[in-house]
Amino acid sequence: MSLTVLEPLPKLAHAQEIVRQWAPEGPYPGLRPQILVPEHIPVVPPALTGKRTYVIFNQKGGAGKTTSSIELACAFVAMGYTVRLIDGDPQNAGLTAIMPPILGDDVPTEIEQRITLKQVMYNKAGLDNATYRTRYENLYLVPSYADCGIVELDGRIQQEARLRLAIAKSAAPVDIEILDCPGSLGKLSSYAVAAADEMLVPLQVSGVDEYSLPETLETVRAAQEAHPGLTVRAVMLTAWHRIDYTRDLALTVREQYPESIIVPLRRSKNGAIAAKKNQPIREVDPTGTTASDFEQFARLLLPPKELSQ
Repeated sequence: MSLTVLEPLPKLAHAQEIVRQWAPEGPYPGLRPQILVPEHIPVVPPALTGKRTYVIFNQKGGAGKTTSSIELACAFVAMGYTVRLIDGDPQNAGLTAIMPPILGDDVPTEIEQRITLKQVMYNKAGLDNATYRTRYENLYLVPSYADCGIVELDGRIQQEARLRLAIAKSAAPVDIEILDCPGSLGKLSSYAVAAADEMLVPLQVSGVDEYSLPETLETVRAAQEAHPGLTVRAVMLTAWHRIDYTRDLALTVREQYPESIIVPLRRSKNGAIAAKKNQPIREVDPTGTTASDFEQFARLLLPPKELSQ
């Protein structure tokens, strides 16, 4: 089976303005879709040295973690990087369902016979043994199925550094690890956070997520206290749309995360179609605002790989 090659978008026709201070005024309700980059963060990121591990974290469901993981991974691959997605959310409609391993001689047809994140967490397999190709060149997956949920309940699994050590022992030529977390607090979330260099926090632009802002902030700061080297590199405002509420939410997030990039990720009309086809939005709608936003965001996190060499 030939692999799909992801290329940079031909032109970021819908690129957002990058600002150091937001200007809420505009000709329409709500904050303009601008990317806020704090003064201490360079707009042109430094070259990648070694490996980078990102965790996509929010303790509630429906914030856009899985979509963000996939779209950001595809943007990085198009920039020349080799990326491994680690699915830490064992729900049936999660990352593995949308971006499944491609079947081949080394991939059993029966899910029960595959090496997955569950075996890694039980120290029965290394991370590289649980790594599979997806149908995209240079994009790999460590899958998780429903049986991985037992990790949350099993008292024998207590070592928080287990996933971090598995990544450290990996010999795969991977530039970037992206860890997708479940929509709840538990071992899988805490182990993923412990394994990461940088945290990316998705918040959906909705009234429901506004209520969870204090709890999310408290959880994020607690994670940083437990892991002093962990930085919140960015807050992603997912499903962004222009309403007065958007302005209030964005300004609150700016106050809560003054150290972080805050990036609006505009809502895609083709998101549901992409998920149904098991494809990234980038592939279904490469000229839309969502694909453009993720590519622009990725280039604020890292430069294209050829500039890192």
